[in-house]
Amino acid sequence: MEGQLVFSRLQHIILDHVVISLDASVCKKLASGWPDLVEFYFSPSFVEELVTAAIDVSSLAIFARHCPNFLRLELCIPLDTIELPVLDDETLTTLSSRPTRSACLRIAVDANLFPANPKAVAKFLAKVFPGREIKIVLSASFCRKVLPKHSTRWNEVVEWLRRSQRSSLKFGFCYHT
Repeated sequence: MEGQLVFSRLQHIILDHVVISLDASVCKKLASGWPDLVEFYFSPSFVEELVTAAIDVSSLAIFARHCPNFLRLELCIPLDTIELPVLDDETLTTLSSRPTRSACLRIAVDANLFPANPKAVAKFLAKVFPGREIKIVLSASFCRKVLPKHSTRWNEVVEWLRRSQRSSLKFGFCYHT
């Protein structure tokens, strides 16, 4: 991946069915190497030997900090975790000092996973993307006609987000009839 950093003007990245792990240090290299990034799609292929194919929640802050033009983010981020990362003062200052963007940010989440604490997830997203309209898009690892029962927890995240900024919940293509 690091060889691709020479293309510093990249705006759209699609990594589909790849076998790589994107830990925080790799995410930081990618985000700082591609500051013009607008869209990032990462869908790993899971291999038993590769335990950490998904990336962690702190990567949202990394990409938000280094890629101010972000519009679409589709990563296998486990927003169902109980503990969310604490942002350092420098990151908070950088994120809060940016002018409010009118463009909507789309974050795709797996509908099969649900946030343990919708209020905490909403507060975290509001800190990472202050003032931005956020559309949470429910997607699934496989198509089905019926949403999982616990997907209503994402409605709660949106309701909490609406207290500080515009937000909405959309259904991915798998849920259209």
